[in-house]
Amino acid sequence: LLHMSRYTGSSQRAQLQIDSAGLLRVRGATPTTWSEWFTMQAQGTSGRDFKRDITPADPKEAFDRIASQDLVTFIYKDDEHERVRFGVIAEDAEKIAPQYIKHSEETVEVDGEVITRDHPRVDVNPIVMDLMGCVQYLKREVDQLKAELSELKASK
Repeated sequence: LLHMSRYTGSSQRAQLQIDSAGLLRVRGATPTTWSEWFTMQAQGTSGRDFKRDITPADPKEAFDRIASQDLVTFIYKDDEHERVRFGVIAEDAEKIAPQYIKHSEETVEVDGEVITRDHPRVDVNPIVMDLMGCVQYLKREVDQLKAELSELKASK
């Protein structure tokens, strides 16, 4: 077990931990927000031995999930530089694809009152897998259109 803390003032701190299971966990603070521990994972387990009920996925379903998402531009409320970003709104994305969003709690101070609230975050792994499905679906569509075009040219 490794636990490191960095104090940047009387009440701000950031912490890093490797727990007894070998998981890297972090939590940090802004002047008004203290986030709970969350686990960082760079890659999921992909080996066949770790999975069951394996069946082919439908690339069209992946395409539909991605195509149904609304991309928006926004500025984070706590971004001092007011950078315009783009992405999705977690609550909207979750209605279409619940696997895209993970939830954790965070404790924040609002108008002098400390509250705990839900902090939804985008999980990019299922989105990347759906994007792979999109490529497969679109390739299949392009191949079909090429075949139809070849047939039309041959019939003239």
